[in-house]
Amino acid sequence: MITINNVSKKFKLYKRPANRLLELFGLGTHHDSFWALRNITLEVPRGRALGIVGQNGAGKSTLLKLITGTLLPTEGTIDVNGRVAALLELGTGFHMEFTGRQNIHVNGQILGMSPEELRKLEAEIIAFSELGPFIDQPLRTYSSGMVMRLGFSIAAALRPEILIVDEALSVGDARFSQKCTRRIREIREQGATILFVSHDPSAVSSLCDEAILLNKGTIQSLGTPRQVLEDYNALLASEGEGNRAMTVSWVGKGDDRKDGARRSGTFQALISRLEVRNKSGTPCEVFRTGDLLRLYIRVLFLTPVENPTVGIGLRDRLGLDIFGTNTALHGIRPGRFESGEVATFEVEFPLRLGYGDYSISVAVHEDETHLESCFEWADNAAVFRVREVEKCPWSGLVHHEATFLPVSRDSGAETVSQALTPLFGDLPKNLDMTSEHSPSPYLKGVEGLGEHDIRGPHRWLATEAWIVCRPVGEKVRFLVGLECRDGDSLRETRIRISVVGRIDITADYIPLREHCFLEFHLPADLQNSPVAFRIETVPSVDEKVARQHLGMTTPAGLALYGIYSNIPDGDGVDWPVIQPHV
Repeated sequence: MITINNVSKKFKLYKRPANRLLELFGLGTHHDSFWALRNITLEVPRGRALGIVGQNGAGKSTLLKLITGTLLPTEGTIDVNGRVAALLELGTGFHMEFTGRQNIHVNGQILGMSPEELRKLEAEIIAFSELGPFIDQPLRTYSSGMVMRLGFSIAAALRPEILIVDEALSVGDARFSQKCTRRIREIREQGATILFVSHDPSAVSSLCDEAILLNKGTIQSLGTPRQVLEDYNALLASEGEGNRAMTVSWVGKGDDRKDGARRSGTFQALISRLEVRNKSGTPCEVFRTGDLLRLYIRVLFLTPVENPTVGIGLRDRLGLDIFGTNTALHGIRPGRFESGEVATFEVEFPLRLGYGDYSISVAVHEDETHLESCFEWADNAAVFRVREVEKCPWSGLVHHEATFLPVSRDSGAETVSQALTPLFGDLPKNLDMTSEHSPSPYLKGVEGLGEHDIRGPHRWLATEAWIVCRPVGEKVRFLVGLECRDGDSLRETRIRISVVGRIDITADYIPLREHCFLEFHLPADLQNSPVAFRIETVPSVDEKVARQHLGMTTPAGLALYGIYSNIPDGDGVDWPVIQPHV
């Protein structure tokens, strides 16, 4: 939990460096005071995610530095309970001459991890950062995005109780930012407290339970992300040259501002009427995917306005912007309207949206955006619902017409190796998968399902598995076992091994014992290249016969204990080597 009680932070601004020295010796006051934060009181419970938004200079970074202990408050108290990991300014806690690997240990210890913890987590951190060969290069050779990757990977590996992120995700590429967002959600689901600073409204809406708006060092708004982001948008608009006289009011049911449209602007023009209609022009609130939606917008002008712009925006139930457009973007110039005139704007479009509830915002302003001169902006001015009466063959937020083409078949003999190499990387040439190894990407079907026992870690009870490896010779031996259940016996079960993508390379085995080696022979063109094997158990008798006479109800489960390539005969293991059954 984080508790902030009446906290303020003052900075001293000196016009000349010498003025600091004069004050140090008590020779008068030679600075100007700047209060970055004033009277901040806030409580963030454990397991909650708080978004912090505001303009540059509003005090967001200062607040985070106070929480992490980088700065001390001038007034008030801050109580932080829990292990903190913070991503503040890029490069904080890093040494530019050290390599990425060295910085993992330096920065990790700054975050509170022990050297032993860091040794265990080093491989995980490097893998998540995706820095590859650059991990052993000096940090001064990294781009800002690479530094962010490394910093986030270290902080995420800490498994913190409190995670603080200050605009760090805006530096990396889109794919890695999504990866970081998923990790933040995982950390949150594990019960951690999140403080998230971002100018991205979608990120704040999707990641946070609540939010605050900081403005000139004070908390101007506190509430749901949607409410606070509306306040933030209005604040940005009020700073425009044409919006100096902007006022804000709430119109809703009674005094409950959550139930109505939030309206802001200079009110030189008013949205006097908004209707959501269907194709026939009848007011409607419920639509089906693909239906035509029409918006009927009436605007009353209180002062003369030249070529006003009317814009609309759609949001989903989480407040995420999903569509927006306006008359200016479509090249429409309606002309001049005098005081007292009324204009009617209509727009229609097919709904390509999935099942859900949506809200409509409407604005009247100048130019292409409302940020410089906004007459009125009405958030959450209307709502509509999209419902499906029949089961639809798609899911998601937006509907696209999809057509599946006829399925084609080919053996894939020439492409299997090429396709596997980028997926599984540099596969090991020595395939001695003993109990000292952990499940790896080249052992697909085992990861997350393996059970540990005295015979090795790669054991599962299933009738089928896929294994990807790089054999170094013509022989590959699979050390397997059969787990017989429900009356099964070795007499009713065979084991089949095949090469994925090569229908001509298949071998069946009749196991003589519960545990044995299965020797599989490969053609020359598959040696020393990635190969995908499918290993499965199949009944050796007709299922109907098996049920009537043998009582067999389920196939035997397969256990894989090792994969060996070019192992010499007489290796000391007394389990028999079984050749393919002809």
